[in-house]
Amino acid sequence: MAANTDFTLPRDAYATFDALTLKNLIKNRLREGGVFTDQDFEGSNLSAIIDVIAFSYHLSLFYLNQTSSEALFDESTVYENINRITKLIGYKPTGYKTSALSFDAQAGPLLPRNIYTIKRYSYFMVDGIPYSFINDTTFSKTNIAEETLSELATNNLLYQGKYVEHPPLFAVGEEFENVPLVVKDTINNNQINIEDSSINVYVKSFSTGKFIAYTEIDSIFNARSADYVFEKRLNENGFYEIKFGNGVNGSKLSAGDAIYIYYLKSDGESGQISPGGLDGNNLNIFTTTQFEEISNSIYDKDLVILTPERAAFITFTNANASTTPSNIETVEEIRTNSPRSFFAQNRIVTNDDFVNFITKNYSNIVSSSVLVNNDAFVDNVIKYY
Repeated sequence: MAANTDFTLPRDAYATFDALTLKNLIKNRLREGGVFTDQDFEGSNLSAIIDVIAFSYHLSLFYLNQTSSEALFDESTVYENINRITKLIGYKPTGYKTSALSFDAQAGPLLPRNIYTIKRYSYFMVDGIPYSFINDTTFSKTNIAEETLSELATNNLLYQGKYVEHPPLFAVGEEFENVPLVVKDTINNNQINIEDSSINVYVKSFSTGKFIAYTEIDSIFNARSADYVFEKRLNENGFYEIKFGNGVNGSKLSAGDAIYIYYLKSDGESGQISPGGLDGNNLNIFTTTQFEEISNSIYDKDLVILTPERAAFITFTNANASTTPSNIETVEEIRTNSPRSFFAQNRIVTNDDFVNFITKNYSNIVSSSVLVNNDAFVDNVIKYY
C-alpha cells in the first residue's frame, strides 16, 4: 500500500476544496521551492495566473458536484432532472389543476322529455369568469313537469377556464411522433395555466379528409396497432408533449395529417367563485367553424344535442364555492409520489393505493385523505374513543 504523501486526500476531499484553498496551496508550494516570490504580490502577473487556475478548478468542481447529485433520485433538486429520472419508471408528473365547481340543475316544464347531450367545452360566464364542461355530458328528462336533474349534477363538475383552439399542427409521418404543445401568454411571454386533464386531440387524415378523435392513455405501448390514442407528458420546460404511435403500438400518423389540439386555459386563483355565483347564468354552447367541422365527424347523427334555446330551460345553481387550484407537481412531491405510483402498478387495491390515487389526481378538490379498513377503524378510531 502506498505511503501517505502530501497528495493523499480523504475520500470526499475532491468535493470539498475551494478556490482559495487551491490558491493558498499553489502559493505555499512556490514559496517552498525558493525560486519565485511574485506569488505573494496580488498585483503581479504570477498572482493573476494563480487566480485564473484556482477559480477555474473551483467552477469545474461546482459542475461536478451538481452533476453527481442531480443524477441521483434522492438528491436531485432540479425539476428537469427528477422528471428525466422518473420517466424511466413510467411516472408522469401531474400538471396544473384548475378550480372545480359542483352544481345543481333543474329542468323547467318547457324542456321536452328526451335524452340530451351537452357538447364538450360548453361553458358559463360567472361575472366574466368562465367555467366549462370538459367532457360530453348526457342526461335525461323523464317527465313534463319540473324535474331535478340529479344524474347531470352528480356525475359532473365544471372546471374553471374556457377552451382554446390551438393552431393546426402537421405531422411529419415518423414513428412515435412527438408534438409539443407550447403555449405562452402573448403579453408577458409567460406560461399559461392549462388544466392537466383537459387536453383533447383530433387528427384530420390527409388521405381521407375525415376527423378522428384520439383518446389519451397512460402508455402508448399498451395500445394495439389500430387504436387512435396518444400519450401526454409534462416536460422539463413545463410544456406538454403529445406522443403518437408507430403502427404497432398505437396508430401511426401519416405525413400531412393535421393535428388539432384543444385545451382549457385557466385564470388561476382569480378564477375562484363563491356559493351562488352560478345562479341565474345561462349555459353557452361552445361553437366555432373548426369545431363544428370536427363535430360532424365525431358525433352520432342520432344524438340529441342540447341547443342554446333548450339550454335556457335549465336552471343551474351552486351551493358550494369552487375549489382552490393546485400548481404543477413539485420536485419533492414527485419524489414522494413516484415510488408509490410505481409500487401500485396502475392498480387500486390497498389502502395506500387509494390514498395515492386520490392525492395525485384530485389535489385541487381533496386537501387530504385517509383510508382505513375495518381492522384499522376498530383498533385505532374506536379504541381512541
